[in-house]
Amino acid sequence: MGMKFTITEQERRDIRGKYSLDEQYNDEGQLDINELAKKIVISQKYSEIYDEMKPSDYSDEFEFADNFITNLLDEYEESDFYDDLYDVVKMEYGDTILNIYLSDDDVGYFDDEDEDEDEDM
Repeated sequence: MGMKFTITEQERRDIRGKYSLDEQYNDEGQLDINELAKKIVISQKYSEIYDEMKPSDYSDEFEFADNFITNLLDEYEESDFYDDLYDVVKMEYGDTILNIYLSDDDVGYFDDEDEDEDEDM
């Protein structure tokens, strides 16, 4: 069962505007933190951070993952539910984020050098 938090009307409008999350709220204004985490991870912001962050800039996979999640959730840093949201993203999607670090700098991206290497095989 997902965690639920009561949030202010302004927080509710902000989240709805950023992520189109109408279905995550009930009539009492409670937010399903698991659904919010899911929406954030499949959002454009995730893709932007993925494109901007380079694993080679970090000393290890844990520093990379921590910074990735922190950047992903920076808009919620002042929210009462930030720590819980951070924990949900870390627990549910942490392995995926760690794999970005562990699998090469440009996992999922191919450039001309990659194609040339494949032809040499």
